[in-house]
This record gives sequence, C-alpha cells and structure tokens, in this order.
Amino acid sequence: MMDELKRNPGFKAIISEVDYVHPYFSIYPQDREFLKKMFRTGRAEADCFYNQPNEMTSSPEGLVRNLVYGQLYHRDVLGAITPVYGPGDVFGHPNQLSQLCKKGGCIGIYWGKSILGLDCIFRHMSPDGTELIHARGGTPRSAALRLGLKHCHDSSFAEQNVTAYPRDGKSEWMKATLSHASFSVMSDLHKGVIADDTGHEAKTGRPLLERTSRDISLYHAGVSLTRMDLKQANRLGENLLITAEKFAAIAALYGAQYPEKALDKAWRQLLCGQHHDSITGTNNEISFVDLMIEYREAAELAADMINRSIVFIASGVKLSSGDYPVFVFNPHTWDRAEPCEVNLPLEKDAEHYSMVDADGKEYPLQTLEYEESSSGLTKAVFVPEVPAMGYTVYYLNLKEKPGALPEKVDNYMIENDYYRIQVDPALGGGITSIYDKKAEREVLKKGDDGPANRVCILKEIHDRMETQHEFYTNGQKLFSSEFPASVKGVKGDSFTRLIVKVKMDTIASIKQEITLYNGVKRIDLKTVVEDYQANDDLFTVTFPLDMDGARPIFDDRFAPAVRCESDKKLDFQTHQYAMFSRCQVYAANQWLDYGPTVTLRLNDKGNDNIGMSEIIRSENDALKDTSDTLLKALTKKSIPVTCYPDKIRKAHATQLVHFNEDLMNTDTRFVLNINGVKNEYEDKLLKACGSAQRKSFEDSLASDGVAVLYVIDSDNLLDKPIDTFLIKAKNIDDLHIFVKDFTAAFASGRFAKLTNIVTASPLKTADDYGTAVINTGNLACSVERDGLLNMMLFHTAEFYGNIGKTTGHGELIPEQKTHVFTYALYPHEGSYREAGVYRKALEFNDNLIGVAGISAGENQPLPEQKSFLKSSGDFIVTAFKAGGYPLAAMQGKYGDIFSRGITVRGFEPHGQDSRANFDFGFELAGAQSTNLMDEEGLKIDFAKESLETTVPGHSIESYLLTPIPPQEKIGAAEIGANREDVEPTYIRSWEHDLGTMPMGYLAVAAVIGKKVKYLNDLSFEVEVSVANNRPDMPAKGVLDLTLPQGWQADSKNFSYDVESGGYKIFPVAITKPSADAEGMIRLHYEDDGQRFEDVFEVGSFNPEMEMELSDNRLLVTVVNHTTEALSGELSIATPVETWSLGGHNPFAFANIAPRTQKVAVPPGTREEFVFAIENLPFDMFPAFYAVAKLMMNGRIYFAYARQKGERHNIWAHEFYSEIAQDGGSIKKLLEIDKLKS
Repeated sequence: MMDELKRNPGFKAIISEVDYVHPYFSIYPQDREFLKKMFRTGRAEADCFYNQPNEMTSSPEGLVRNLVYGQLYHRDVLGAITPVYGPGDVFGHPNQLSQLCKKGGCIGIYWGKSILGLDCIFRHMSPDGTELIHARGGTPRSAALRLGLKHCHDSSFAEQNVTAYPRDGKSEWMKATLSHASFSVMSDLHKGVIADDTGHEAKTGRPLLERTSRDISLYHAGVSLTRMDLKQANRLGENLLITAEKFAAIAALYGAQYPEKALDKAWRQLLCGQHHDSITGTNNEISFVDLMIEYREAAELAADMINRSIVFIASGVKLSSGDYPVFVFNPHTWDRAEPCEVNLPLEKDAEHYSMVDADGKEYPLQTLEYEESSSGLTKAVFVPEVPAMGYTVYYLNLKEKPGALPEKVDNYMIENDYYRIQVDPALGGGITSIYDKKAEREVLKKGDDGPANRVCILKEIHDRMETQHEFYTNGQKLFSSEFPASVKGVKGDSFTRLIVKVKMDTIASIKQEITLYNGVKRIDLKTVVEDYQANDDLFTVTFPLDMDGARPIFDDRFAPAVRCESDKKLDFQTHQYAMFSRCQVYAANQWLDYGPTVTLRLNDKGNDNIGMSEIIRSENDALKDTSDTLLKALTKKSIPVTCYPDKIRKAHATQLVHFNEDLMNTDTRFVLNINGVKNEYEDKLLKACGSAQRKSFEDSLASDGVAVLYVIDSDNLLDKPIDTFLIKAKNIDDLHIFVKDFTAAFASGRFAKLTNIVTASPLKTADDYGTAVINTGNLACSVERDGLLNMMLFHTAEFYGNIGKTTGHGELIPEQKTHVFTYALYPHEGSYREAGVYRKALEFNDNLIGVAGISAGENQPLPEQKSFLKSSGDFIVTAFKAGGYPLAAMQGKYGDIFSRGITVRGFEPHGQDSRANFDFGFELAGAQSTNLMDEEGLKIDFAKESLETTVPGHSIESYLLTPIPPQEKIGAAEIGANREDVEPTYIRSWEHDLGTMPMGYLAVAAVIGKKVKYLNDLSFEVEVSVANNRPDMPAKGVLDLTLPQGWQADSKNFSYDVESGGYKIFPVAITKPSADAEGMIRLHYEDDGQRFEDVFEVGSFNPEMEMELSDNRLLVTVVNHTTEALSGELSIATPVETWSLGGHNPFAFANIAPRTQKVAVPPGTREEFVFAIENLPFDMFPAFYAVAKLMMNGRIYFAYARQKGERHNIWAHEFYSEIAQDGGSIKKLLEIDKLKS
C-alpha cells in the first residue's frame, strides 16, 4: 500500500488500526514523513477510531475512548483528524452512534454489514435527534442516479469489465466521470454526498436522503455470548478503570500524582481487546489465550490504582475515635445505602460486633457463608450509608450484648421490606413467587415457563457456520426444574439468603444463591456451574414475568433501546443478518427491562406501550415532512422507527419490499394520510373494519378535521398482532398540527393521550409495572414470547484457528471449567425512568468499596465523611477524570490536575430536556462544555461549588472543570504503575501478541532494523533507529548495543537528541568471530524511567517449556539448550474466576498469581517458575484451565494444564469395588440417583 501511494499520485488508501499503524510508524522511520504527508494531503485516511471495536459489546465510555484515542493519534501524530468513522466489518451498531461520532469530530459514518431494512446511504438519527449520513456497503453509480446524488463509491461502471482499481494502475480517468467516481478514501464520498444533500435541501426544503432511526444493532447475534471469559473480563476492566479514574482524580487534588501512564496502558489494552475480531469470541485459540492475559493486565492495573487511591485518600482523614476504622467508598454520584463486604480482624462471631459511624449510629454485621479467609481475617457484610462519590468512616464496635445469631430458613421463603420470595425444591429450587410488597402484586407468571431463575441447557449444532458468531440450537432442552434440589437458607441482621443446589444429570451441578439485603430494593442472584466438562451446550436462565402490555427495553450505549420479543421460546438459530428461528437476542449493556416505554392513553379506557415502530405513508413530500416529525418524536424516546411506503416497492440494497415483512422490528404502526391521497394500507384497514367503525371514522374526519383508527392488525405471515394507528386529516396542515400536538407530551414525560379514536379492536390495558434483569457481563439477553425474560450464561464454540497449539494436543475448550455468574432482578413500579434502573444497574456493577488497616498520611485535611460530586437523577455520570488525553495524543507533558482540569461526562437517560445539577466537594475556578475530546470548550455559568446546566434529552455531555487547590494536601504519592512488570521490556510487543504497545505507548522507539547488508563472510551492516513520537518535546538519551562474546561493532553506544516527531538512524557494521558464528545482539535504552530492549538474532535460539499442576501451584520449567542466555516474559492465562484483583472480582473462587514474571535462563541450564494457587472460600469444585505463555525474542511458546473433577459418568468396573465392599449388595446401584446428587 505504501509502495502504491509512492508510485501513483492518484492512489488513495485507508490506513487504519492504531495498534498496527503506530508500530509501523515507529520502526520504519524512513516512511514517517511520507505517511504524515499522505494524511495531511488527504491521500491516506484512517477509519477514525483506535481500532474497529465491536460496538455492541463495549461500554459507553469504551466507545468514547476508542474514538478519542483514534482521533487524537491521527490528528496530533499523523497530521489529520479523520472525518468519517468507518467500522466496515463491525457486527452491529448502537442507536447513539451518530451523536457519538458527531461529538467526536465526524461528518459521517461508513459501515459494511448487511443489516436488513436499509438503503445503501441514508440519514440515521440518534435518540438525542443528531443525524449523520451513514453509508452501508457501497453506493454504486446506479444508486447515486436513483437518489439524485452526484457522487458515488466503488466503481462508475463507465466501461464494461473495468475493475474498481484498474490493473494498469491508471486511475486519472475516474476523476472525469459524471458521478465523480473514484476508488477513494471514505471522506471523498461523504463530503460529496453531504454537498449534494444540503444543496438539495437549500433549494427544496427537503434533504435527498431518507431519515431513519431503525435499529442497526443485530448482526452475528452470538458474539454477545461467545467466550464469556472475555465478556466478564471486559466488564471487570471497564468498571474498575472508570472507578480508578474517579478516585485517582480525587487523590490528585490532595497531592498524589495522577497515574496517566497506568491509565493509558489499561485503556489501550481494553480497546485492543474490544476489537470486533477479539471480544466477539475470537476464532483463534492462541488469540483467546493472548486476550485473557491482556484483559487481566488491564483489570490488575485498574484494581491497583483503585486500592492505592482510596488508601491515599483514607490516610488523609482525621479520625475522631481510637477504635478500628473502616473506610467505605462510593464510586457513584448519588447517596447509597447498600451492602459492603469488608475483611475484619474479628476475635469473636460477627454478632458480637457492629459498625458505628461518627455520629454513633450502629450498623449490624453479618458474616458470609464462608467466614475466615486465608489471611486470617473474617469477611463480613453490613449495609452502610455513603454519600455521593465519596466516603464514610465507620468504627468496629464490640457490643456489650451480642446480637441474635443468624437463623435458619426452613420454609423456602425469604423476604425484606420490598420483596417476598418463595422457591420450590421439587422444581430445582426455582423461584415460584416474587411478591412486591409495596406494589402489592405478584411479579411472576404461573405456568409451563416457570419457575424463575430456572437454568436451561440447550443443545447446539457443533459445526454451525462461523461458530463463535452464532447460535444454532437443535431443539433439545434440559431444565433445572426437572430435577429435585436441596435448599437451605439463613436470615440475619444484614441479609437473608437461600442457597440452592441441583444436579442436572451428567452435564453439571448447579449452585444458586438468592439474597435479599435489608433495606435494599433489589434481588441479588448468583449461579455457579460446577466443573462443566461437555461441549455444544448453551446455558441460560429465565424469568416468566406477569406484565400485561410490557415491551423489552435494552440498555444500549448512552441511551436505552426499545426492541421486540422473540417469536418463539428458547429457539436460537442465527447466521449473520438472518434470525432463522425469529429470535431476538440483543446485547444488553448492563440491563434489560420488561415494562412500559411511551404509554398511550386511549379514550381514557386503554393503555398501550409503543414498541418498535413503522411509519407508513405514501410517497408524498408533504407527508414525509410530517412523518419526519413523528419519527423524531419517537426516536427521542428511544423507539426505533422505520418509514415505509404504503405499497410494495422495488427494494434497494438491504431494504425490504413491504412493511408487512418487517415483523421482527415492528410492534407498532402509525399510518399517516390526508384526503385526496391514496394509501393502499389505509384502504385495507378500513375495509377490514365494520361499517359502523368506517362511518365513525368518516364522521370524525368530517367534523374534527382529523380522525384516528385503532386496530390490532394480525394479517401477516406470522399472524403477529401489531398495534396500528391510522391518523388521517383533511389536509396536510391539520395532520401536521395533530402530530405535533400529539407528540408534544413526549417532551415532558412518557404519557400521551389519544381521545375520540375509533376502535376496531379491543383496547389493551398495560400494567404500569416492569422488571429489569441486571448483568455483570452476561450481555446476551432477550424477551421470549409471552414475556419470558432470558439471560444467557455461556455456550461453547469451536475454534477454527491454531487448534491444539496452546494445549499441545486437542482443542482448548475454555468453557470446560467452573463458572460463576452474578446478576440481579429488580421488579419496580412505573417505567425504567421513574424506577431509576440506570442507577440500580450501576450500583450492582460497582459495589461499595470497604478498606481497613490504613496508616495515617502526612496530613489529615479530610473529614470523616465527604462527597466529591453529587449529580441529580436526570444525569448519569459515566466519567470523572483528569481533563484531556495527553498520552492518547502522544504528549510528553501532562500538567497537574489543576492545569488540566477535571472532566465530568454523562448523559440524560429519560429522553426529555432537563436541568442537571452538580454539587462538588471542591471549589471551582472555571467550567466549560466540551466535545468528547475535552476540546472546543464553551464557558458555562457555575457557582463556587456547584453547576447547573440544561441537558437535552438523551444528550451526551462533557464538562471541563477547573478546580481550585485545597488549602491543605495529604502529601505526595504514586497511585499507579509507571513501568512494565518485566524489564527490559521487549519493544516489539506485537511479536509477542501482547495486545497493545507497552506502557508509554512507544513514545520513544528504538530498534535494530531487520534489513541486513552483507559486507563479507564475517561482517554485515544493520541500521539502529530511534524515533521520537512525542509531538511536544524532544527526546534525548543513549542507545546501548550488547554483542555476543568475541563479536565487534564499529560503535556500541549512540547518543541521540531527536526533535519532536523526528527520528535518527545509525548504520552499524558488525563483525562475527567466524562465518558460522551465532548469537544475539541486544539494544537497550531508557525513556521516562522505563528500560526497553530490542533483539537481533543471528541463528535460532529456542527454549523448551513444560508445566505441571500440583500442590496448589503451577510449576513451569524452562530449559535452555542453547549457547546464549535466554530472557523474556512468562505469563499465565487462566479463567476470570481465578483473578482475585485485590477483592474487586465478584466471580473469583481462586487467585493464581502472578499474572506475569521475568524469565532469565543461562545457557545449558533449566529454571523453575511458580504460579501460586490461592483457593478462596468456595464450596464447589474449582475447575480451571491454565495456559503458560513464554515470550522470547519475538517468539511464543505454550504449555497447558487443567484442573478438573472426576468424570460425570460412572464406569461399571469402577463401581464394582462398591459392591464388593458391601458384601455383594447392589443397594448402592439401586440408589444411584441419591449417590449422584
């Protein structure tokens, strides 16, 4: 590509993915200036983001950081910001993509997957009303002519059999074609189309391109489930990293050094993992192992920053008591009273103690199921009250009189102030009743779909197409409700819990915990699948909900999205765009709610919740204007809308020929028309009505100028009932006024009235009630037919790349382990808005953090309770961090927190304009509203310690605050890592498949070039280069070359002083002692406190490695049979359940550590390296896989071990010893079911 750019001045290229571009830019310095010139002149362009992330499995902030890292790198390093986001191969997109991209500097979006229902180019509207032009696939000349565009993409079709890029390389002729066709960068098309579109709108008042807010998220549905290790690890990393930024920024206010390098490395590692060919369930066995190591690194960096930051803050608190203090931190911006786990030095049972705040208020303590940890401390839980994004100090108090011991629960029922829950051991311990005590209603539906929290195991076809991307169940089902369970429970002062154990034949043993905390409105759930040893099973949990008229509402990114139910139940067969079984499995970011959306009150008698919608009207420009008004109103309430003509059309691109085929994206229809305009669908609806309804409709139209008909239309291929509203007016002005008045109510709430409507079908009554399931990484969710809420746990998917390369024999099946899943159920009155589902989900994902045993800092300026940021309920804060992204832009100068400021970002969650209020625990000197890159700031009004500002509905807003330094600081501290775990760090990290680049982001990159110039049999010449990638400061240092014994070089030390963005090349002549001499040449240098290395091998130097699992350790032996000392890095890939993360991992049953360690093996020797296994309190078998990955000199080696239990089936000859032991009795054989359970 670079060669063609140099050869042909008419050639343009997309050069993208920073993890690939930046290494090339750094180690091939001779191409640096040319590459920057290509970007500056527009001949080269990136696809905007850091990489092409799988948007539907990334968090809101993950998408922002991906965009920011891409834009700042392309602009500040390569010289040009990218105007068009091009996720060509990404599997589905969130509804806020247009807003995200526009606020990140984009003018358009180009993507490639064949999602049904769309033209090749269109305007897509986000829930805040932002529109950008999306190009999907290609826009050929025929489409440009059809749409009235003067620009197109791909090929002009000017001559038959002329390829898109001619073989002779001559492309000048393309510039002369009528449609300006060229094989171009993406912005060429968008800039031209935007000019066409806006020019037409200026002349006619209407744009050329159709508006839509159609759901564009569903493609390769299985990627939201495959490799659950990756999904859970990603969620842990994102949650911990966002929390780390918050407390690091607070710590920086009081003297700590903001951990820019650690945050940068962790974010880049997450972004690398979120690539659409990675987190989706990579098809490559080696890549999966790489990803598990990378995700763990990101999570460990984040957990370390959290621990250091909160310890630093706690050390600055002035204590009023000499009792043992416990500090509880709240990472969210509202007051919370929720459970907090803490390790305490208890000498007696927990009932002898309480926690007491500074005012003397007592909070009862209760131990968990497993009390004492390996540290000798006791893990206990209490329900403290903690202010918004702040902390409270509690003191451990020994009671004069102990409290009551926890009681056993014998009647399979538990309750708190909000819910009463009943389970049935005969039905696998499933939940048979959830009674909402405040609403005085039952939540669950009785019948065949119960009980709730039922584990379902569905068999899948093994050789389905693109296994990691898809589901393909074969109809075989097994339910936990088919097996008897043991149930026990405990009731204490802090929580009440039921513990269910059920064995689902030979497939797996299941343990489920159902917990109600006192005073907490939420049902906490945990499911453990013990020692899964099989294959081709899909595990899921279901909840049959009794809610009339409810709709599925999914947490998307920075907004919810209303979607449809599956047509069947637990039947999942998919490939790419096609849902063969008509299932509707979407990725729920943190929650899925089944409840009210926008509620229409019909004739003051019925209620109807608007679902995914179609607007049907004839091809009339005036009707399109009114249609757009309705589309925008519905879209701003997070309801996807697709517009259709009233009759069969010629479909283009992936459009559907008729609205009556769009059944999986439609629950509600609005038909718009006026007198004098024929509408085939209107005629059909009225014809199907009785004569009385037709007359009422005509009379209403005549007398009122507008008439509305309500009918449930089931005349379609699936007999699906669709709520349909025919709205007809005498003229376009009356219709427009009616629609505008009707939708005006949406701006201030979720209710709208339609009165005097003609009803051709019975009116519905929708419950004003909903239930949300909250996940901590189990994204794949659906609502099955008849309100069966479904959250998938895991399934298997065959790798089809490098099979057996990590195990040394058969395929790695990472799902063959013990799984731990945490989730919650939240039944509530009203919709997700009034119930605060966003906050509930964030609370469950980010627990209160308890820390004890803190030594006093240098100063104690802080009180025993403090809030640093409190926000109103109409603004969800997603980020609180130091302002700007200096390392994303490769800057070497960061500035402190006071010069950088503090960024607060979030969004309005309800779809209505609001006044957001912020109260700060520090004084402000300034405030600005910025874009997503913390730039283009506009000053906004602020008070001394507060801010109040208008936020449009579903708008993503960023604010840059200038804090005033506090009067007294705690002291100085480093609160994050500043270097890699292994040094010297191998600079070519990509050769070791380490994900992103090392800490420091290759700010200065020095390498030994691989191009060799042979001088004679003994001598050769290579180039040593050093590149300075910082755009704001020079780089100075020394490069040291180390040679094998007896080798010589004309120079071994190279001093460099390189200007910003520059480079320097040093030719080096090297002489070997003999023609066949072999050895390793090493290059070392230091930058910003880190030590780096590059290696040039003459010959081949390969170690041998093996791993053994025994005595609570993994023992790795590395053997060096070569003549050179070998050094490198040894990492371990294990399941997410084996990372304790300092107590920040709710899935952990063990801790296998360290994650990585340095390896140095002298020639002719062997060395042993230990990864210790610390088993955490856990009463199920802790099955896991382990893959050791040794990295040396650009090569990788693997060793494998697995801890698993006994086979799940029994062999007769093994059982014979039982018969012999019992004197020939086969009683145990007859009672085999009891033995297995």
